[in-house]
Amino acid sequence: MHRKEIFLIAGEASGDLHGANLIKAIRELAPFEIGFSGIGGELMKKQGLRTLYDASLLSVVGLTEILREIRHIYSAYSLVKRYLKNKRPDLLVLIDYPGFNLKVLRYASRLGIPVMYYITPQVWAWKEHRTKLLRSFCNACAVILPFEEGFLRKRGVNARFVGHPLVDVIHVEHDREEFLSSLGLDPGLPTIGLLPGSRKGELRRHLPIMVETANLLKKDFDCQFVLPIIDKAIISQDMDTLLKEAGIKIVVGKTYDAMNASDALLLASGTVTLEATILEVPHVVMYRVSPITYTLGRIFVKIPHISLTNIVAEKEVVKEFIQEDANPATLSSALKELLSSKEKRLAVIRDLKRVKDKLGGPGASRRAAQMALELIQ
Repeated sequence: MHRKEIFLIAGEASGDLHGANLIKAIRELAPFEIGFSGIGGELMKKQGLRTLYDASLLSVVGLTEILREIRHIYSAYSLVKRYLKNKRPDLLVLIDYPGFNLKVLRYASRLGIPVMYYITPQVWAWKEHRTKLLRSFCNACAVILPFEEGFLRKRGVNARFVGHPLVDVIHVEHDREEFLSSLGLDPGLPTIGLLPGSRKGELRRHLPIMVETANLLKKDFDCQFVLPIIDKAIISQDMDTLLKEAGIKIVVGKTYDAMNASDALLLASGTVTLEATILEVPHVVMYRVSPITYTLGRIFVKIPHISLTNIVAEKEVVKEFIQEDANPATLSSALKELLSSKEKRLAVIRDLKRVKDKLGGPGASRRAAQMALELIQ
């Protein structure tokens, strides 16, 4: 059998991680030689991806960022179209990043290139019309949330639930006592982890509220706070001063250890809610956006919850607060309940375990890899 080629596109950091694990799994399972090319980050490069374009130039959020970087987006799209037309890879794998990838999907389908979408657009929340594109142009969709398979299949999409790849990714290196002691913190004190999000806008909107919430909690509780981040550079001088004055310990590069060592978490809505669920740590969810974004969201978003944990559970497992409701008084009250009521805490942990079980066991990347191989064997 001649050497096969798979072309992958992952335009964001999370996609790069899951793309790297997918490449690794495909290589382990394939009974023939496969080459990998496309758009990805450093992790995919390490797994042997020959990159056409730097994915970091495409990772943008919000209208202003998109307008600023639109030349990169168009340049990458033109490059991808030209490559697909000239090289005709055996399979195209699209990973998340729907704004870009759905355009590529249509073009590749016209060329007769088989397409698998891994981590599909969240059409169950908004923009359901995108389902038609998945039905018309995708050979297969590997979905990572348990309800997505049924939702898409009802609409004629060839979808299969492979499990959530985070189940394989999350690893804790140190136990609670060892980790807190290494930071100079007291393992005997209640510990609250703060995760405001890593984007500049999220930090600006969420961190001051979280700090004020911490100060309120300390009036009623003898407790301590950790702020896990990937890179200290995202913390401005003003933010650093604010954190020091509040006695909040910054932890760099050990996010899962910090989350695992926490008795409760206050976090911004996003993938981190599922990370907290997999670690079985009770948490409170908050999110603030610009007024116009919130107004548009109220019009177009069709789901009752913002937390992925609650969405998967189909009920409120963890408390969530949006916009003005996400204020120090409401947040500190919700955290206080988790810290002071053993009954409430255990009930939340039981529900988190149920949600975790719904996410599927280890091996999501291998199951997605098997789907990819079925399309080219």
